[in-house]
Amino acid sequence: MNDKKIDNFILKCFKILLNNSKADLGGGNCGQVAYAIYKIVFLKFDFHLEIGIITNAEEHDEMIFGESDIYHIVLINNKRFFDSTGLINKEYLFKLIERRYNNFDPNLFILTMPLEQSDLIKIITTKMDYDTHWSYFYNLIMEKIR
Repeated sequence: MNDKKIDNFILKCFKILLNNSKADLGGGNCGQVAYAIYKIVFLKFDFHLEIGIITNAEEHDEMIFGESDIYHIVLINNKRFFDSTGLINKEYLFKLIERRYNNFDPNLFILTMPLEQSDLIKIITTKMDYDTHWSYFYNLIMEKIR
């Protein structure tokens, strides 16, 4: 699969949402947005992105079932990170968490999709303070890319 083509498509999806969404793309909605775009990339390219989760959890199970905080969720394509601000790097993510949450030592867990899809769904529906379901973002993108 052409990484550049997928990267550009991910950026296009975020641009569509930035220009058309009435819902916030950040805050608790970042996981819903990531999941929507993940599903569209799979539909269009038959390719599974990875999902990055930045948290204060020390272990995978603690992230899902424990009292940990989930700070941010991003899409990953071949070690390149994406969120609503565009193509970003790990250093940017950790500085963002440091500034916003005063956590100087967050952890990054990478979920392999679709193997860990149920873990992601549990996290974005029970551990995130979202106000817009992923289907809203999915439908909005699908409307605009046809």
